[in-house]
Amino acid sequence: MPGEWRRYHVLYKHPLMLARDVRYLTDGALQVARSAYSRARVELADHFEPHAIEERLRAYAEEGARLNVLSRQVQLVEDALSGVRWVPKL
Repeated sequence: MPGEWRRYHVLYKHPLMLARDVRYLTDGALQVARSAYSRARVELADHFEPHAIEERLRAYAEEGARLNVLSRQVQLVEDALSGVRWVPKL
């Protein structure tokens, strides 16, 4: 969560609100990373060498993978705070 969110005491009192907001934030960041990745070759082609663009695409892919894992982790916390119970599958 962004550090400035610490000033909102309602999030301390209601962790489910915090989990939802963090999920929205991570899901939004993931959408931005995906959008930037899909447009990078065209938008950066006039300004950067191909190797620099490829390096940036690798960074977008790495960040996208990290955000995807984070989004899933936040969803699990939100589910737990909401009372969702998981049944193991064999």
